[in-house]
Amino acid sequence: MNYDKLKNTELFLFDMDGTLYLGDNVYEGAVELMEDLPRLGKKYIYLTNNSSRAGEDYITRLRRLGFPCERENVFTSGMATGMYLNQRHPGAKVYLAGTKAFYRELVSYGIDLVNDSYQVIHSPETIQVMLSGIESAQQAINLAIQKTVCEEELLDMLTFVNLRTVSKRMGTEQCLNTEYQGTMSGWVRGSFIEAERDQKGELSKVLYTYQAINEEKKKELDQIRELEENYRLTEKQNEERTASLEEDKRILTEDKRALADDLQYQNNFTKIVMEQINCGIMAYSIPGRNLLQINKEAMRIYGFKDFEEAGRELARPRKNIRIPSETD
Repeated sequence: MNYDKLKNTELFLFDMDGTLYLGDNVYEGAVELMEDLPRLGKKYIYLTNNSSRAGEDYITRLRRLGFPCERENVFTSGMATGMYLNQRHPGAKVYLAGTKAFYRELVSYGIDLVNDSYQVIHSPETIQVMLSGIESAQQAINLAIQKTVCEEELLDMLTFVNLRTVSKRMGTEQCLNTEYQGTMSGWVRGSFIEAERDQKGELSKVLYTYQAINEEKKKELDQIRELEENYRLTEKQNEERTASLEEDKRILTEDKRALADDLQYQNNFTKIVMEQINCGIMAYSIPGRNLLQINKEAMRIYGFKDFEEAGRELARPRKNIRIPSETD
């Protein structure tokens, strides 16, 4: 870590949940760090990409956990959205699909938010056709899933849209997603989005949305296939390298074995030559030659092609042979 760079840094940006704390558990030393920064003449900002809560909500939460925090120390994605809309689309009418906290955040930036538009249905018969036999939100969403999800994934999707378990599955998260193949639009992403929580923090209202992601999924699957193909080629190359290394090892082993055998034959031949010299069968009168030169000279005289043949043949009685000296 470059401590000089840290010393010269004037502004520090901190993510919150998972960095300074996790849920209601504050990480050791996190509060002390934030208290020390101003004493060292440093500034800091708490950042989050969670727009479901307003900046004021985070100020309240951080203070409750023991962190020092003022309005200028917090910057959320909701605040960034308000600034962006004012800079890039001033005066535009905006339809918001989000939480009440996000709604308050955008209103604080003067964003012109519009509500749903609807047409009153005066015909009771039409209402009966639309809602015939549907008595609950669960029944309505199940019916929609059964009509739009392919058979292979139907059971999993009915489990996903179970409203009795969605609160437990979402926990403190603001969104719960899954992907499936639809019967009409290819790949689809279904999402539960937090709309409201009670005073205890329990999820009380959710919004279910779906988004066609066929092109996005196609690119993702193409990337997966490419990665799998690269992995397969790498595995094949590794297998080929392993086989090549094994072959090299086998050849090296055979070469070592052949060299050992050759040395053994040479030793045997040397032993026999020396015995014959000592017994007077072979005369040695070549000054300045080493034993290997004597062996080679003896093999030439005898006409042996290698040490193996020489060792085998010299083991039998032979007539006296005198190796000529250099002065002969």
